Amino acid sequence: MRMSKWLAALLTLSAGVIAADNMPWTFNGQRAEGYSIDLISVEPAAGTPLVRGSSVEIKINAKYAMSIKPEGQVFLVIQDEKNKRVEATKTPASIPVTAGDGTLTLTAMIAEVPKSKEIRVFVPLSPKGLEETNGEIVIRYPIVKKR
Repeated sequence: MRMSKWLAALLTLSAGVIAADNMPWTFNGQRAEGYSIDLISVEPAAGTPLVRGSSVEIKINAKYAMSIKPEGQVFLVIQDEKNKRVEATKTPASIPVTAGDGTLTLTAMIAEVPKSKEIRVFVPLSPKGLEETNGEIVIRYPIVKKR
């Protein structure tokens, strides 16, 4: 199953890339040749503390460029600092893209912010037929206790 291979590769990458505590709240992974995805805006802003137990909607606007393949998809992957999946309703779950460039909007609703230290949102562009991808957007949010 291609998606599970891709997700396993992303989990492995995220474990190594996100080891330092002093990382920026948003960044792109190592760039790939022939395709890229970049953040235009995100609400709430990256680094905004999320309150444990509350609900939050994350809205991401991004731009992409792809010349390596004629088709691909953009996904949302949401995890905590231990790379455990965070439950969310994603609208849409993925967006098909074609060669060229364009913009897109993805939304995720987290019904209950988990008892974790941090939420990480990964937004990769996955050209069809590639086993591994690079250059995804990473957005981080600290989690705070209710007051």
